[in-house]
Amino acid sequence: MRDPVRALLTTVLALGGAESVAVGGPVPGLTAPAKTATERPAAVEPVGAATQPAARGPKYVCDAPVYEFKPVWTGAAIDHTFLVRNEGDEDLVILEAKATCHCTVLPNYDRAIKPGGTGRFPATLRSEGQRDHVVKELIIVTNERGENTHKLVMKGFIHTVVNILPLGATYFPPLTPNGRVTKEITLKNTSGVSPLTLELQPVTQAQPYTATLTETVPGEEFLLVVTAEPPFRDNQNPGTFLFKTNVPEQPIYKLDVHGFLPPRVQLMPPMFLVDGNQQADQFRPLSVRNNGDTPFTVQSVTSSVPEIEPRFVERIGNEFRYQVRIPAHYRPPPAGEHLIFETDDAEQPQIRFDIRASGPPPPTAVTHAARRGAPTTRPATTRPVRQPPIRIPLRPRTTRPAAP
Repeated sequence: MRDPVRALLTTVLALGGAESVAVGGPVPGLTAPAKTATERPAAVEPVGAATQPAARGPKYVCDAPVYEFKPVWTGAAIDHTFLVRNEGDEDLVILEAKATCHCTVLPNYDRAIKPGGTGRFPATLRSEGQRDHVVKELIIVTNERGENTHKLVMKGFIHTVVNILPLGATYFPPLTPNGRVTKEITLKNTSGVSPLTLELQPVTQAQPYTATLTETVPGEEFLLVVTAEPPFRDNQNPGTFLFKTNVPEQPIYKLDVHGFLPPRVQLMPPMFLVDGNQQADQFRPLSVRNNGDTPFTVQSVTSSVPEIEPRFVERIGNEFRYQVRIPAHYRPPPAGEHLIFETDDAEQPQIRFDIRASGPPPPTAVTHAARRGAPTTRPATTRPVRQPPIRIPLRPRTTRPAAP
């Protein structure tokens, strides 16, 4: 019959507790396992204690965050859809998705991804005006705890017929109502075709630009002389020139030029675009500039809603400077909001500045109203901001001739 004491000691030794049992001496035939110098007794959890799983939350995973496209010719649109998985145990909400360059857009994407689900991020890179090796980034901001900012990248090589020198040569300095401006633009062959032929085509649309083309290095380099002549219109004055080439992949090459005539009263920037994805209050600069010869006083500025708060900062030269507070997660309605500047100017007693929504709306969970518990309807009260009258002597402005 088995000795019950020996059976008990065998069990204790198997559990690693031989040395904690005092029985007056060693038991023949039983040897406790040897302890190392660093070995410590294992912690014993109370019987019945429940093990709680660690909180995880949402988790963004993209197996292919970099897309390298095959070489294309300038003007082509490059489309690619990035796939993002949620390996967490809560919904992955996309708080913000934006490109670092205006040439790359995310027209539509999944705003929330369920646990275990996959979201689609279709992106388009417009290659017009791009050349050589390009790298364009998309920034994705999520509701993850901790690190919540991720990058998606589109990169590759874009062929062009010519390289335009110097950098920024197609942009004219600020135009004046009666001023005539000429720019010289160097076009260097980058097509891979030698010799390159370029033939300037007749201009068919109305524009304030004319051009002449001269071949300076046979088949390799050309000089384009562009002249901007009034009348100009306020703000943007775009122009386009077309060239016939001997490049099979791009038989017609397009070159755009740009000029800007500041209006008499200029708002900088011309408007605010707000998507509602801002994670904190924004304080955006806004200026009202008088480019005319008649001084005027900005007497007050009024916001169409109390959430948007303008504040007068200072006057420098002929420019009134403001700072506009836009709350975190605030998004204008489809019709937009605005600021009204009251002046004593006979031509423009009121100057309207528009604030518009841009892009798709953010998820409901992160809207301004949801975060702050605010009502969805906003009061129609306005909030004038008064400032001391300021009169500014400005440079003369000549009268523009009427367009023929």
